[in-house]
Amino acid sequence: MYSRYFDEPGGAFCGVQHEAVQLQNVRICNWTGMSFPVLNLLRTDLRHTGDSSKILIKYTSGIVYQCFWFDDREFDYWIDGMKSPVADGCADHPRNLIMKRKTKND
Repeated sequence: MYSRYFDEPGGAFCGVQHEAVQLQNVRICNWTGMSFPVLNLLRTDLRHTGDSSKILIKYTSGIVYQCFWFDDREFDYWIDGMKSPVADGCADHPRNLIMKRKTKND
């Protein structure tokens, strides 16, 4: 339970998000299934470990984190102020997240 609610890269017990999400003014952490801290098997969901297309988002406006995984092949996402779209880690101050379903071009 510590991994789910208090550990920044801990993705155990976090659900998979299948709908677009917008978060506003919260501290946001983002990690891929390939991120070194996430690869520690005691911290994450084994279903997503080693999968570079799975993204873990953890966020909080206090002490306890909410979290979800999503597949970056299905969604585009943007975190304001993030230096690189592939950067892992946690923001020092509140940020916004916009996640949108990718459109398929026929």
